[in-house]
Amino acid sequence: MKKFYIKKPALVLFLLFAFVYPKVGDTYPQDVADFIMKREGCNYFREEMSGEKDIDKMRDLNNQLDYYCKGSDQKLSDLKNKYKNNHAVNKELSHYEENIEPIEVGK
Repeated sequence: MKKFYIKKPALVLFLLFAFVYPKVGDTYPQDVADFIMKREGCNYFREEMSGEKDIDKMRDLNNQLDYYCKGSDQKLSDLKNKYKNNHAVNKELSHYEENIEPIEVGK
């Protein structure tokens, strides 16, 4: 019997986008708001991956991590540079780790 693991993550992401995104979108420029929402999804799945032993769930989580986290290191750097004179944006972006993506060996 195949297990379905998307229920909890889907619920969390629904709540994140339904209740947090409207507030973030009203407060920050659109590209910053989009980054925040995607990075929050990334952080959620990073926590879910910690200590996971079920191989099927790990595959699902890896797919989610790839979607939400890939490119976020560069995006964070780009936004910090773009909004370097905007104190409110810089303060918000300073809450995020700068290097969360794995280093690709051989590239």
